[in-house]
Amino acid sequence: MDSCDGPPKAKTRAVCLKEDALDRLRKGLTAKWQSSAPSQRLTRALKAELLGLSIVTTERILKGQGVDRATLVIAFQNLSLPLDECDFKPNTLQETPVPTGSPEVAKRSVALQHFKRLGWLAAVIPVFLLAFPATQSPVSKTSKPLWRNEFNALFARGLDHYQHGRLDQAKAVVDELLAGAQTNDSARGFAGALRLSGDIAYGQGRFDEAESQFTSSLEAWQRLQSRRNVAELWEAIGNVQLKRGRLDEAKVSFACSLQGQEAEQNEVGMAMAHRGIGSVLFQSGDISGANERYSQGLRLLAKYKEPDMVNDLHGRLALVHAKQGKIEQAMDELRGCLSYWQKANSLRWIALTEMDLGNLAVDSGDHQSGIEHLSRSERGFQEIGDKANERIAHKAIAAVRLLEKRARPSS
Repeated sequence: MDSCDGPPKAKTRAVCLKEDALDRLRKGLTAKWQSSAPSQRLTRALKAELLGLSIVTTERILKGQGVDRATLVIAFQNLSLPLDECDFKPNTLQETPVPTGSPEVAKRSVALQHFKRLGWLAAVIPVFLLAFPATQSPVSKTSKPLWRNEFNALFARGLDHYQHGRLDQAKAVVDELLAGAQTNDSARGFAGALRLSGDIAYGQGRFDEAESQFTSSLEAWQRLQSRRNVAELWEAIGNVQLKRGRLDEAKVSFACSLQGQEAEQNEVGMAMAHRGIGSVLFQSGDISGANERYSQGLRLLAKYKEPDMVNDLHGRLALVHAKQGKIEQAMDELRGCLSYWQKANSLRWIALTEMDLGNLAVDSGDHQSGIEHLSRSERGFQEIGDKANERIAHKAIAAVRLLEKRARPSS
């Protein structure tokens, strides 16, 4: 990725259609051509137009090659054809680049077509809130006032449900958001829903899906010329890349986020971008660089009421202090962060902080305390449905117990 002008070439889990489903799609395409444009030659460009996809993506599908599920949903919906889970070939998952610059999100009318298939999408992509930045509403000032207010209120409600582990209620809120966006003809609402889809996929460790959804949302916001939302999506994409260890890509994405937030003079967004860059530096071993970026984030937030983000940055600084050998100071700082999250009843952040405390306790030689913290972390992630971090905590506990077993004198 060389610039911030276009979406990253994210990777997504590709699936292939079974032969009977592919045959049904080809016949449906021919039928739509004959009914809507019989006087035109069925060219590659016309096929793509009829499916509402790019030429490259259309060719891949018709050749039986893998694309992401959401793209197939669009194609079948545009042909008024059903698509079920049994239409996909088993065990065909592969890594494949997502075509960029495709017209799937290039036009508002195409974006609205996505809403017509969301009932199916809800069945194959669990969509509920993880965290949508409160600094920028996903609905513009040009939207209908009543709808905009309702949308924003629903976002806040869904966020509260997710953070407190009420996942069924969060899912129900997202269903309302999607239905409302369709009723009110809101392409911006759709773009926001894509962001939420990526957030929850990220939170549950489905990183291919998260990156794909974030990339699609980024494209949509770019078409809608919403610079602040674009900047926020760059940060979300950077978080996925960071989680997967793609540090060079993450650094560029966070830099794009910072560039966009600086252009908007959004200091809270700038602080979030500095946090991301600091995390890249931390994982790269540049502890002093990470310290400066986290501290810069706190300086930017000094005049704003953003206690959650401030507490998060203090937690990250605690890990910096631990790397500097200040273990007791780091433990005290993390205990303060944990107390804050417990008072806020923010289940995800409680589990994350318990994990950090557990790892530091183990590093300091206190295995029993480490196991206690990690066990609480594991249960917390299990409660909120974060399978990826649940597995990490479980493996950390197993590793500590193995160390203890090896340390016991043989009888």
